[in-house]
Amino acid sequence: KKGNPRVQLSGEMRSVMIARTETTRMANLGALNNYRNKGVAEVVFVASYGARTCDVCAGLDGGIYNINQNNIKIPIHTACRCTWVERFK
Repeated sequence: KKGNPRVQLSGEMRSVMIARTETTRMANLGALNNYRNKGVAEVVFVASYGARTCDVCAGLDGGIYNINQNNIKIPIHTACRCTWVERFK
C-alpha cells in the first residue's frame, strides 16, 4: 500500500518541514549541476520507498531522463524524499 504525501503537522513542525523540503530541492539541484559538470548525459529518478511513498513518486521511480531535457523537479511535493542518481551504462 502506498502512502499519502500529505503529512499532518503541528504549527511548530511546519518550519521544519519547509526547511527539509527546501534542503531536498537544493541538494537535487546541486547533484544535477555536478552531474552536468562531469559530462553525465542521463540521470535516474530514485524514490524513497516506505509507508509514505506517494503514487506519483512510485510511478517515476527508476525512470531514466536526459539530464538537459528533464522537466521533472525534485521535490515532487512537500516532504518528498526522492533524489537523482547518475546513470551508469
